[in-house]
Amino acid sequence: MIRKKIDLYLIYLYYALEACLYIGYRLWTIYGCTEKGAGVYTFLVILFNFYSTLCLLYVTLQAYMRRKKISINIKRNTILLLMILLFDLLVYGFDRILTMFSNNPQFYMICFMCLAHAKIYIRDKRKPLRNEE
Repeated sequence: MIRKKIDLYLIYLYYALEACLYIGYRLWTIYGCTEKGAGVYTFLVILFNFYSTLCLLYVTLQAYMRRKKISINIKRNTILLLMILLFDLLVYGFDRILTMFSNNPQFYMICFMCLAHAKIYIRDKRKPLRNEE
């Protein structure tokens, strides 16, 4: 049972990490280059590395589950990932998309995961049905 829902749990962990990163970025802008700011910055670097590793783990898990023919709810996962992307766009502003790419590296990770889901979805749509072969 846990194996079937591990992808969902990873996405929920992304939500928690996204909230922590948002709070951390806000604290870093408040404290700036002070002693507390250096500690917050170190925490953000560690958190971002964990976030990036988690993203790569998620994509690898998706590939493994696809290869072993374990059912994945691609539609649900894609909607949840797009909600994270929408959260980023709402928080940092739709007008600053280029700034998001340069200042928020976790935005790359979410875009990467959404592209991986799109590739899986398109590949599945191109396969003929068994009774059509």
